Amino acid sequence: MSKRVKKIFWGLVLMIMFIGISIPQKAYAKSGTVTKKKTITIYKGKNKTVKLKNFKKAKKIKIRVSGTTRISVKQKKKKGGVLIKAKRTGTAKITITYTVSKKRYVYRMVVKVKKPAKKTSSKTSTVDKRSNEDTSKIKYKYDVKVISKGTIYNNALIYVKTDNPDGSFHFEKDDCIISTATSNYMNLPILNKSTGKVKNGYLVEVILEGNSENIISLYENDGSFIGTDTGIKVSIKTGDYEKDEDAWIEEIISRAKVYVKQGYYESPDGSKMLLPVDEIGEKHCVMRALESMVLDEFKYVRTTTDSNGNGMAVYLYGEDDMPYWISKHITCLTSTHIMRKCADKLSLPNEKTYAGYSAHYYATVTIDGEEVVFDACPDQEKSIIEYGSWNMINIDSLANNSYAKITKK
Repeated sequence: MSKRVKKIFWGLVLMIMFIGISIPQKAYAKSGTVTKKKTITIYKGKNKTVKLKNFKKAKKIKIRVSGTTRISVKQKKKKGGVLIKAKRTGTAKITITYTVSKKRYVYRMVVKVKKPAKKTSSKTSTVDKRSNEDTSKIKYKYDVKVISKGTIYNNALIYVKTDNPDGSFHFEKDDCIISTATSNYMNLPILNKSTGKVKNGYLVEVILEGNSENIISLYENDGSFIGTDTGIKVSIKTGDYEKDEDAWIEEIISRAKVYVKQGYYESPDGSKMLLPVDEIGEKHCVMRALESMVLDEFKYVRTTTDSNGNGMAVYLYGEDDMPYWISKHITCLTSTHIMRKCADKLSLPNEKTYAGYSAHYYATVTIDGEEVVFDACPDQEKSIIEYGSWNMINIDSLANNSYAKITKK
């Protein structure tokens, strides 16, 4: 081979190598898995839409939520994503999987829910003006008691004893009206469900911020938009719902592990369920024990039928206004929530599953690669009671909650 031919040959080789390196290569295939991670910050009470790639064409969509806060996730295929609503502060994890053609998408999101920034008021703000109002302009008398029992979390029941004839008053916090008439509790003598009217006053429910000191004020409606300050302030200390629920979940799991260690769970009626660790594994046995414990320790929300044949749920003051782990009254949604919380603690993948009938749900938990069903919903038939079989409560005899302090000007 001549020198000239050699130069041409090696020149062509180098040119081909250069072109091969320079041209960008497509690193994707028509099939496979695409995994993406996101960190999202939302303020409590707000919504946020998160766009997902090719979501408008998505099929086989699965959404799993876990963590220390309550959020809701709704599919919005027309908008190409999901709508996330933050209900409480904390951190949540969302895993969304779906397929488009032969490609599988996996989105793992960390959602941080924060408290909204507090607005600072100037010297000429409405707050300052109203705090200096002359309370002599108030037409009626008011005596306030917070009658919620036990630890207060996000809502408080307040009895306002007053000669105000039409309930024209309200509670405010940070310039926002937070009170509404209540008629939820069948064992309280409510005369007018739309106004919360009782014999000597009114029952109202206020919406509070959890795990904080809430200071709310009572205003008398005077025909203006803002009303007149009565000089009555209520300080309510609220508990940490997530922390207390988490402590209860830890406690019930600890008890379940004791049953697993002894090899069986014994129901109150004396029947025993074997927990064979060698056959199905420790975590599976713990979940089975937990399922039986919830079935034995909880009852379905009570229901009744009135004289007209109308079926309804029964909510009683002092019982059904407590967290589920205290009231011990649940539905299938609550039992599913409990089982999923326990599965999260045991690091087991899980999801809420629709049973396909009567709006019934259960938890599906993946253990050692196998999907296992856990349905801890109590028997609804056993919770049917006779209409009016509950005792009515004298509101005037109720004491003020120890977590609440009432002050007057």
